[in-house]
Order: sequence, then C-alpha cells, then structure tokens
Amino acid sequence: MNDEYYSDDKVFRFRPTHIKKQKKPPFVREFGYYSPYLLNRRLVPCEREGYYHYYYMESYFTSHTQKVGDKYVKVYDEHVSKKSVEVTLEQWNKLCEKDKEDFKVNRFEEQQLEFNISKEGRLINPFYVVMSERDRFDHEKFWINALDLERVLNGLSDEDLDIYIYSAEKHLNQKQIAAIIGRSEAYISRRMRIIEDKIEYDMLDNGDRSDIEIRALMEYNRFMRTGKCDSFTDVYVYDFLLTIPNEMQMRYIFILRGQERLIKFCFLAVYTMLHDKNYVKKLPKESLSKYSYQLYKKHIAGLTDRAKQLFMALEEEVERVVRKFGLKDSKPSEGFYKAIEKAAQARGMTVAEYRDSVLFPHARQRIIDRFKKFITIHPELKAPFKPPVKRTNTVTRNFVARKNK
Repeated sequence: MNDEYYSDDKVFRFRPTHIKKQKKPPFVREFGYYSPYLLNRRLVPCEREGYYHYYYMESYFTSHTQKVGDKYVKVYDEHVSKKSVEVTLEQWNKLCEKDKEDFKVNRFEEQQLEFNISKEGRLINPFYVVMSERDRFDHEKFWINALDLERVLNGLSDEDLDIYIYSAEKHLNQKQIAAIIGRSEAYISRRMRIIEDKIEYDMLDNGDRSDIEIRALMEYNRFMRTGKCDSFTDVYVYDFLLTIPNEMQMRYIFILRGQERLIKFCFLAVYTMLHDKNYVKKLPKESLSKYSYQLYKKHIAGLTDRAKQLFMALEEEVERVVRKFGLKDSKPSEGFYKAIEKAAQARGMTVAEYRDSVLFPHARQRIIDRFKKFITIHPELKAPFKPPVKRTNTVTRNFVARKNK
C-alpha cells in the first residue's frame, strides 16, 4: 500500500502533461524522515479479522566504488523503505502511545534526526542549526530594549497607547487610525512622532549621557533617516565642510576613518553649541597644539564664529585619535590618495566628484535645497555681516563728549 511513494526514486512524480495535478505522498514528513507516530495516525485494518497494520521505517545501506580524482573510494548509499507488521488493536494502541511520547519528548534530539537535511551536498542537522542561530542572537540587548519599551508604553495615555498599538501591532496607516479614534491625520502624525521620540529617548538613555547628548543623537538619527532636521544643524555642518579646503577635508576623513564619523562628530558638536546654555567658547591658543594652531591661523579666513569653534573641536578630536591609536602622522598618506584615485576610477569619476559623493551622503542637490530653505527662514544671514565701525581712541571720545555738553 502506497509503496511507490517510498521507493528510491523521487518522491514527487508527474502525471502526463495534459494532467497538471501533482501527486503528493499521503503521510506527513518531518525533518526529512517519517516517524512511526506520523505514519500511524489512522487505524488501517488487515485482511485478517481483528488485526491492524502498524507502520515503521527501515533503512539499509549499499556500497559501490566511485572514482574520486586518481583514487577509487567506497561510497555507501542509504535506502529507506516503509514496512508494516500485523498487530492486534491492543498492541497497536500501546505502540502508538509509546510513539506519541517519544515524538513529543525526544523529537529534537540527535537520535531522532537520523535523516538530516541535505543542502548543497552536505547533511545538515537542523537542531544544531537552530542552536547556532540562537547563540548568535543578542538576547541581553533584546530583553533590555523590550523592558525599556514596556516601561515607556506603561507611561502613555490611553489614546497614545491605542495609536501606538494600531500602528505598530496592527500595522494600520494614519488615515485608518484617524478614522477609528476620531481625530485628524495631522493630529495622529504629531502624536506618533511624540511617541517615537519618547521611545527613542528612553533607548538612548544609558545613564552616562546627558540630556543634550541624547537629544543630539536623536536629531542626528532623524537627519540620517530623512536627510533633514528641525534645528538646521546640517546646514551649519555642510557650510563648514564646504568652506574648508580640500586638503583639510581629506585629512579629517583619513584620521576619523570615513565620512560618516566626520559628519556625526560635526553634527553633535554643532547641536551642542546651538542648544547647550552652559557651552563655553574655546580659545585657540589654550585648546590647540602648536601644529593645529598653525592650521587654525592658516584657514581661519572666511569662517564664522561657530565654524571656528567647530574647527577647534575637530582638531582636538584628531589629536585624541592620534594619541589613542598611536598614529605616526596626522596627514593622509600616499596610499590613502592612491586608494581614493582607484576607487574614483572604478566608478568612472574624478577625484573631486568622488570626494563630493563621499561628503554628501544625502545628495548635493538636497543639501543646496536645505541651504535655500534656511536662507528664506533667516534672511539676515544671507549676506556677510557688516564690518564694525573703526574704533576711536579714548582721548577723542572724551573730547567729543565734552563738546556735546
């Protein structure tokens, strides 16, 4: 009965081409083999009255020689066939109960995985695969984030909690959520942003960061996701990067090992300058080394006060990185420039075009549009500041004051 499904040929066979229905085996297969519990899910009577079929799988090996390279190797082939014995109803019930317990308790143990999964010519044990994936998973971070999320959600109002559940759990869009709650889409959008900010703030709060540092990281993450931010910190950052010469750009990219770290450091530094009321301005002679001070005097022309502060902060970070990693020189090496030339040639670009694509992760045109929007909001910054009136000496001021009396 059904022996054709358990022969050494392929399990699935196709009928003639005009019949497109596929034949499937009637028994459930698990982990590449048929367990007795799965085979005996139905009671099948025998020809003898009072007796029933009890099915089990039997495997055997045959050997043959196969040429591998210059040698002949004996190869063993495994064959699996379905067998059955005739038992009484009482015996069949006892065997099935035993198989059920064995299937429930030991189904994931190694001895139950006699027929492993074959993948790319290798036999893979599913149990070991599952355990290896589990070991690679960061369980501690997962549970910490889950507990943080639960604490934040417990502090939300009923309406905000409903909005979060409809969005995160049931995956409804803002229009559907607005129809259910009875609010406008703009209101749902604002509340979703507030909820997401609360969750992200709690995730970033590890006990060591201050409130300004956490909000700076949140603003930076929003900028990297969307390419813009409410504080226009990115405009100040790119204004500085475009003002300094190319050799200084390459120096910072070389020392900080990539444009992402450079942009992140500049973004966090500028955000702190804009929002920290206790920020103390740095003095170049006190905070910079001899070489950095020479660079500062060389490239100070054309920089705004905020750009000068960012320049000093970058030079301090460069000195810290050089001391930490023991770099012999803080200038880009010839190998660095050659690597840039090869990377630019591979993409069919010049070095200048490749530098622009490196420094502008959000595309050059989007940065230009951000500058235009910033100027429309702050028209007073469109033109450079007027030079101060030439100061008069104290004697002249006193003389004018006496004459006015």
